[in-house]
Parts: sequence; C-alpha cells; structure tokens
Amino acid sequence: MKRSLIIRQATEADLNSILLFEFRNRRWFSQFLPKHVLRKQTENYFKYLLNGRFKNLQYLVVLPSGELIGRFSGQVLDAKQRTMEVSYRVANEFTNRGIAKVRIEALVDVMGQLWDYRSVCTGGGS
Repeated sequence: MKRSLIIRQATEADLNSILLFEFRNRRWFSQFLPKHVLRKQTENYFKYLLNGRFKNLQYLVVLPSGELIGRFSGQVLDAKQRTMEVSYRVANEFTNRGIAKVRIEALVDVMGQLWDYRSVCTGGGS
C-alpha cells in the first residue's frame, strides 16, 4: 500500500478535504494534541496555512482514490540557523502501517533541499 500512496503539496483547493480529515479524526488526534490546538484549527486557520508565507510546507498523503489519509506540515524553528520541524498526522485507521515513517523520510529530504535547511527534525505525530 505504501507504494500506491500519493504525496503532494496542499493547495487551497484541498481546504474542504483537510477540514473533513480533521473532523473525522478529531477524537484520535485529541489523544495527542492539546484541546487549544485542535480548537484553533478552523477554516480560517487552514486558509492561512495554505496561502501564507510557508504554504510550500503543507503536504498531503492521499490514496489513489483521492481520500486524504495524512497531513504533514513544516514549521521553521530558527530561520537564522536554518532549522525546521516536520509534524504530521495520519488517520487512525491507517496507523501502524509505516506510512508516516516512509513519507516523513521523503518529506524531510524534500523540505531540506527545497528550503536549503541544515537541520530538519520530525515533531510529534498522531
């Protein structure tokens, strides 16, 4: 299955899919994320991520059918030191299949090269 997954940059056209993904997995994500983090994830929040300065740091993992099963996001930790973090979320029914591990390794390479960062680390995921 890992080979048939598609990883691509998110765009504003993905907004509804992202909102649905977050809604469907809210209970699962709430085991790993503070409530205040989940509450701030509104339509406006995701629009900001998809259109803001770091819009190139938002990636999705989708099935060939188009179903969104994971979301990865880069955050600049220190622009001067050129370090960033990649955090991720995978839908509950797709956990423990190696999806996050395989995809995060690829994303760390892509983001490090794209942004010419010296250090890219992974943050917590769910």
